[in-house]
Amino acid sequence: MSMSIVAVVLIDRVGRRPLLLISLAGSGAALFLLAVSFAFDSGFSHWLALVALVLYLVFFAPGMGPAPWAINAEIYPLFMRSTGTSLATCANWSANFVVSLTFLSLTNLITETGTFVLYGCICIVALVCVFLFVPETKGRSLENIKDLFLGSVFVYNAPPPPLKQTVASYA
Repeated sequence: MSMSIVAVVLIDRVGRRPLLLISLAGSGAALFLLAVSFAFDSGFSHWLALVALVLYLVFFAPGMGPAPWAINAEIYPLFMRSTGTSLATCANWSANFVVSLTFLSLTNLITETGTFVLYGCICIVALVCVFLFVPETKGRSLENIKDLFLGSVFVYNAPPPPLKQTVASYA
């Protein structure tokens, strides 16, 4: 809960893209740490698992929790915003369903350690995809955001948003 409040404060100050990148890197590291905790069977490993789970929540909540929803509400042109948002929501809930459905089978098949290594690797792939393909939408108008998708598919070098002009600057 407290990290979600941090997200509300940071999302418009820091931006969506940096929050996503930090969130994915931290969540992935926490998942790898959780995998290490399952690899050993000792009293220390139980504490390590607890620390890893707390770290996962600390990194997930301010970035991967709200930022995809904020970006999702901003990146679609008006004529397809409802359809795009609906499809993205369906994809999100489908992915959640697949993780929930397969978690126990994966732990039986590749052990708890292997399962969390797999989830950590998924975080790394997501980190690369966000770095390459997700634009920063902070400070941009909805009309300006659509221009981000007109050029290259790689958005890590997208131009900065135009300067906001005040009424005084027109005088």
